[in-house]
Amino acid sequence: MLSLSDSGLTEFNARQFPSIFVFSRQTIRLILHSFAVARCTSQHQGAIEMKPIAVSPRAAFAAIGVGVTKGYELINSGELEVFKIGRATRVTTKSVEAFVEKRLAEREAA
Repeated sequence: MLSLSDSGLTEFNARQFPSIFVFSRQTIRLILHSFAVARCTSQHQGAIEMKPIAVSPRAAFAAIGVGVTKGYELINSGELEVFKIGRATRVTTKSVEAFVEKRLAEREAA
């Protein structure tokens, strides 16, 4: 059993889901964090909902569906914009969106 009580969700049995749904611990943490944030923002009436401006490299890679190696290749080629806050690297969500839009435009042009 996997307890999701931290995010306010009920428990579920992993056998209820097909084996195609295999997630890494990092992905599960990101999903649980998303649920927790959504739950917290929905509880506060009048709260300003902010879209993140920058995310961790792994979150950016997961958003566009690439692995770590390919993700860092995109960073090194300049297709994804990054900056540092101390030792932490952050990828701008604007560059992630621009990357996806560019790829979609290339596909439509072909």
